[in-house]
Amino acid sequence: MSAYKAAIPNGLTLTNLGAGVVALFYLDIRIALICMTVGLVADVFDGAAARALGVDGDLGALLDSLADLVTFCVVPAVISHHNLYGKSHLASAILVLYVVMGAYRLARFIISTEEGTDFQGMPTPASAITIMGLWIFLEDGGITSDQLQYTLALFLVLGLLNISKVRMLSLKGVTKSRIKQVCFGIIVLVGLISIWLRPELALLLTMVCYLILGIIYAIIQRKN
Repeated sequence: MSAYKAAIPNGLTLTNLGAGVVALFYLDIRIALICMTVGLVADVFDGAAARALGVDGDLGALLDSLADLVTFCVVPAVISHHNLYGKSHLASAILVLYVVMGAYRLARFIISTEEGTDFQGMPTPASAITIMGLWIFLEDGGITSDQLQYTLALFLVLGLLNISKVRMLSLKGVTKSRIKQVCFGIIVLVGLISIWLRPELALLLTMVCYLILGIIYAIIQRKN
């Protein structure tokens, strides 16, 4: 019976993986945005489904990390390389580093028992959402070709945050933490204001706000 129950969360995880593979088939930013959105939704619900059905285990955790590696690490790097950076050797090196650091973060997550109610380092889906925000801004013509190389810094920063042990904001325990409630309230406010003023920048600004507040949160927690 448990095998049948496990098919539901595992199916969602494999949907995440399949969406990432489809994105790699087409190598198109707009298709990748759709596929990664599907992957994100599946990633949110697979863990919740496994816990609700009482079937969370090693196989599901391994499948989840493999799916996240493809959809949230390989896809952003390959799609960005193909559509934005071309034959730049610097870009190739940084994008490979981004994938490698994401893989390390996911492997560490499988064996870690230290995360608790906070993320240890930036989760790979959050990094991918930030890159999706960058793509939307670039598709709107927000950055010229001469300025494009500067966006590589974002991949490097995200990769380093992935492998860091900085405590980052998680929704776990938010009802019991006033500082988390304030931080997520600010993030939502920034998102709503951005949608109103600059919708093409909304996702990127919201995730940058999450990143900055996450670092501030980590500093406050360390002092406490």
